[in-house]
Amino acid sequence: MKLRALNGDGQQIVENEIPRGQGSCFTTIRVKHDRIWWWREHCQRLEQSLSFLGLRDSLEDFFQVALKELKELVRSLPASKTWSVRFHCYWNGQELTYGFIPRDCAISVPRVLQSKKLSSLRNEYPPFLKTDSLLIYPPGEEPPYLLIDQGEQVQEGSFFNIIFGNEYGWVTPRSSGKLLNGLCRQWLLKRKVLNSLPLVEKEIFYQDLADYRHCYAINAARGLWQVHEIDDMKYTSDSKIELKMNEDFINESNQF
Repeated sequence: MKLRALNGDGQQIVENEIPRGQGSCFTTIRVKHDRIWWWREHCQRLEQSLSFLGLRDSLEDFFQVALKELKELVRSLPASKTWSVRFHCYWNGQELTYGFIPRDCAISVPRVLQSKKLSSLRNEYPPFLKTDSLLIYPPGEEPPYLLIDQGEQVQEGSFFNIIFGNEYGWVTPRSSGKLLNGLCRQWLLKRKVLNSLPLVEKEIFYQDLADYRHCYAINAARGLWQVHEIDDMKYTSDSKIELKMNEDFINESNQF
């Protein structure tokens, strides 16, 4: 994965497209045949984001109906493949609706992930761009960037969290109220170890990125995958780390 630096300010877009009291949010769920991973945790994150948009009602019945439909959808998909399903929720201030968008994991990976190269993006985060759990997003796809705040502090990727490593251990950016605390990130921090080395939260600044040897992107749908470049900085990788962590992440998740 490779990233290159751009300067931008997404505040005006978000203010125009997503006024308080209405909007949409989504989470991406990994599924295969009759298995749905991390459903309960995905629903908790959606409920937090919908609460942020002004919806305070209990959503237990809503999610039960959605789960029944998702199970039917998963059974209809080719069983030989692993799929990522985007679970979108739409709130217009009065009515809550939802939709599912399935994607074949083998062919839906963005081109930037196939090249394993990332670019950094300086962006201003308005206070309602993100909650602690989910991105509240304007229509259209998020570009694949590593997001850097105006203090040059590393936050996350545009659709993934990120970890860095060297011979001393692993670090992931410390949450500062701007960070999407993804499920895979939460799972890793609870384990506190990756490849027999400690993993901790830490404030990471852009100028620090050259000090690390390894870099991986992480999210609940894809697990962990290698990043070879950020701007002009190069990183090495170990496929054994990737395989072992992805195996553990799947085996330790709850399934529905």
